[in-house]
Amino acid sequence: MPLLILLLLNFTFLRNAGELLSLQDIVHQQSDSARFCIYGDALHGDAYHYKLEGYRQKHPRIVAIGSSRVMQLRERFFAGSFYNLGGAMTSIDEGIHLSDAILALHTPDVVLLGVDFWWLSESFSPVAQAYKEHPPMERREGPNFYDSYFLFKPFAWLKEGKITVRDYWRTIADRAERPFCNIGVAALKRRSGFGPDGSYYYTDVVQPSHEHEPRVDFDEIASIEAGSGRFGYEKSVQSLHMQNLLRVIDRFRSHHVEVIVILPPFAPSVVQTLKDHAEHYGILADLQNRLKAANVFFVDASDHSLLSATDCEFFDGIHGGDVVFARLLLAIDKNRSERGLPPIGATKTLQNIAVFHCRAMAPDLRLIDEPDAGFLSTECRLSSGAL
Repeated sequence: MPLLILLLLNFTFLRNAGELLSLQDIVHQQSDSARFCIYGDALHGDAYHYKLEGYRQKHPRIVAIGSSRVMQLRERFFAGSFYNLGGAMTSIDEGIHLSDAILALHTPDVVLLGVDFWWLSESFSPVAQAYKEHPPMERREGPNFYDSYFLFKPFAWLKEGKITVRDYWRTIADRAERPFCNIGVAALKRRSGFGPDGSYYYTDVVQPSHEHEPRVDFDEIASIEAGSGRFGYEKSVQSLHMQNLLRVIDRFRSHHVEVIVILPPFAPSVVQTLKDHAEHYGILADLQNRLKAANVFFVDASDHSLLSATDCEFFDGIHGGDVVFARLLLAIDKNRSERGLPPIGATKTLQNIAVFHCRAMAPDLRLIDEPDAGFLSTECRLSSGAL
């Protein structure tokens, strides 16, 4: 009986935190323009199905697809409606299925397709593909229907320090501090997660109160030097992967969708390390040459003459912040103007964001009520001239 009571308390905690809401209800709550709801779950890890549900409800004119490396593209950056499906594509194979799912729901005007070069490597081994988990796991509003394994998770979170006893009891009492709209344990605890446009907010990391460690070399630098992990040495792209990438692009083009391929940015120190070991990474030039040969428009965001980025504007060696992506969209629109095409970005907004040098995120009072946010270290603050 005591265990049953404890599990019922855990169920109440999960329900009040929003962990048991259906994906449809989560996206519907986020669509309320009167609030700015962040969804950061701790149980499910179902970005693929969550993003597709957001896309289904929104029917955007512009969409971004790719890995987590494109998740800093935000709706306020664009002149038209936008949704970010970043994180729903973790391989070229998954991109094929995602493109089919997108086109079955709605045909956008423009697709920004982020392509990670290691997806085209001979040695690339994708993780389990989320699209194969169909239908997505049901989330029932009742303990009789819910997998008992998850009812034990709050105990683990308490033991690991991911939540405090105070967090636990306040959420059970439904008195969590909610000056903002948060859905899910991660959002309640850290105000981090997906925004209504599908983009991701690392809110806890960029808060001025966050205890930042001094910046050190990115882990990716050691991986490049050793030729390990996603940075395994490759002279060229694997032909079948390239064929499948072009297959994804052609699927959109056949529906009269404009495709802009983005080779996502690396932190400047990572770019320099790749250049220092260029003899091992012929795959980078080969990918660009093959895209050119296929008449695919692409932007190489690792070209820092386009972005004038600093390491301080990156969360790690491969994830740029929204300041970096604002500059990237300005560069894309400059190229479009030269080709006689209309801009896709909200130029004034992008210009206002692009000036936040050395910040990983531009201040956003919908998330943090401190305007002096976005620095990842004291070094970055000094580099910006803010101190």
